[in-house]
Amino acid sequence: MFAGTQGNVRAVYADNEGHGFDYAVTGTDDAKSAVFVSGDTPGAPRFRLSYRLLGDASITGRFEMQPPGATEFKPYLDWTMRKK
Repeated sequence: MFAGTQGNVRAVYADNEGHGFDYAVTGTDDAKSAVFVSGDTPGAPRFRLSYRLLGDASITGRFEMQPPGATEFKPYLDWTMRKK
C-alpha cells in the first residue's frame, strides 16, 4: 500500500479527548515499513510513528516525540506485535 509512496499520502489521528494530528506518510520500496510524521505547529510537540513488518510476520513499532524547539525526536514507546 505504501510501497514507494508516490504522491502525497496523509493520515489523520483523532481521539475522544479532542486530540487530532495530521500525518505525512512515507513507505519503503519493499512495502515493509511505514513512517507517519506529524506536522510542525509552533509551540507544540511533533510525533513520529514507525512500523516495520518482520520476516516472521510480526510487526515492530516505535512512537517518538520531538518537544517544541528541539531538533531531534526522542523514543517514547517501542513494541512488537504478533498474531496469535
